[in-house]
Amino acid sequence: MDRLYSQMSKEELQDVMRELKEEAIALFEKGLLSEVMVLRTKYYLAASYLMDPESIEVGGVYYVEGLPEDTRFTVTKVDGVMAHGNLSSSPEPQAFPIAMLSKEPTDIEP
Repeated sequence: MDRLYSQMSKEELQDVMRELKEEAIALFEKGLLSEVMVLRTKYYLAASYLMDPESIEVGGVYYVEGLPEDTRFTVTKVDGVMAHGNLSSSPEPQAFPIAMLSKEPTDIEP
């Protein structure tokens, strides 16, 4: 059985992230975009365990990796490595791994 990300060391998480990135690139080259998106989410979830959740401010406004630059995310709660809140483009509550959030627009891809 695979270990949870929360049980992994920094080095193990970095290895998982590298493997996910390599697998995502191979699937992208095959045109399997929905599978790439699943791996992308896993990548950012693993990356979130390398971050301090307190670096995400409740009430803070962030850009979300992969969303248009004019879309902002306002954090209402941080629960572990997940940030909960609302997108400027939708009234529905959303949640994202904290590694997907940044104060500045970014072009980082897994």
